[in-house]
Amino acid sequence: MATNEELKSAILLLNEIKEIYYHENDRNQILENKASVGLALSGILLPLLGNNYFNYDFSKVNVNNFKDIVANVIYLLILIGILFCFCFSCFNFYKSIKTKTYKQFDIRGFTIQNSAKEENKSAMNMIMVYKEIIEYNRNVNETKYKLVDKGMLFIIIGIILYIILLIINNIKL
Repeated sequence: MATNEELKSAILLLNEIKEIYYHENDRNQILENKASVGLALSGILLPLLGNNYFNYDFSKVNVNNFKDIVANVIYLLILIGILFCFCFSCFNFYKSIKTKTYKQFDIRGFTIQNSAKEENKSAMNMIMVYKEIIEYNRNVNETKYKLVDKGMLFIIIGIILYIILLIINNIKL
């Protein structure tokens, strides 16, 4: 059991751990916002691609020689790659938003019995609860970060492939 002398800095530590807790909450909010924007961007780019390229009449494709066949297969593979990238980015952003629930500080511990405890001992108890919540929330944030990062990567790859497709179309003309 800790002595009163050892608990003197408990209030200071409690204030610091609260700041860390708020920082993790802010980080979660930022990740949620990025995922929402990324999901909206993917949702806009996917139909744009569909309107421009999936109405393409492949029956009119020229396949007179091997070079034309290879060019059309590459064109089709790039289309499929773009579709995959935008769909996979949507999936990652959605999964990021729907990850584990975020823990909050539970107010059930605020009882009359606990209010009779010494201030420093109560502060130490709260520090331990905050520490557990922060560790859990940090793991949730890391999972969200990886999913958002992966979603952004697939959007970037999809946009690059889309630009390549536009260049190919300009060369064909």
